[in-house]
Amino acid sequence: MGFLEGKVAIIIGGGRGLGREYSLALAREGAKVVVNDPGFEIDGSGGKREIAEKVVEEIRAQGGMAVPNFDSVASSEGVENIIRTAVKNFGGIDILINNAGILRDNTITEMNDEEWDSVINVILKGSFLCIRAAGKIMKERKWGRIINTSSLTGVFGNYGQANYSSACAGVIGLTKTAAIEFTKYGITVNCILPLAITRMTENHPSFEGVDRNEFSPDLCVPLVLYLLSDLAETITGYVFGIHGGEIFAYKTYLTRGIKKEKWSIEEIHQNLRKIIEE
Repeated sequence: MGFLEGKVAIIIGGGRGLGREYSLALAREGAKVVVNDPGFEIDGSGGKREIAEKVVEEIRAQGGMAVPNFDSVASSEGVENIIRTAVKNFGGIDILINNAGILRDNTITEMNDEEWDSVINVILKGSFLCIRAAGKIMKERKWGRIINTSSLTGVFGNYGQANYSSACAGVIGLTKTAAIEFTKYGITVNCILPLAITRMTENHPSFEGVDRNEFSPDLCVPLVLYLLSDLAETITGYVFGIHGGEIFAYKTYLTRGIKKEKWSIEEIHQNLRKIIEE
């Protein structure tokens, strides 16, 4: 019997890449899984139901329990349908993994409203909507595990990805606040920044000449399973990076700074290096 026996999990973007690995792994540990995936392409086009259906078939073939869902997290209606799927089929929600992703790259001055909105709506708004809806049920059950997905781009930025970096940075802030609000209900909320070769990253220059096995999506699974376990019941509000076999935490810190009663422009300039480096 797996350690997630009897738990109900929703995996957003659970049909491919990292999400597929999470869906299969949680099912192996006994969770009842809602595999959400509208089957969109990276740019948001298309929509193939067989993406989620195939993973569900794999889980069932291995003796697990799973159902597909094809709704988009970009709207409240879509998220309500996802939640309804879990409650109708399995009676509740214990685990939420937000793993939806979309790219619409362009420079800031060339980016149109649709390119901005579509990425923000899927990654940031979608994560919020799912947490809000699932969180209500988890609060009643006095137990829950939420894992959000962000990116290095949300921490450091990246050329041509103002929409994606803003959405990912927002997810980190959302994680911190949700962790504060939900801790008294036995719900943990953490964020992972995975670096893995998936359809969204396979053409990225940083992976050129790299052994793909070193950044296989399945290498991210142990961290996810740990955060879902009772061993991590006090771990909340953290931002973890996982790059292949390397796991680390992102920390925000303040420099020591310099205090003066009143500053002049010249004094700020003269002390700037100490302000930003110490």
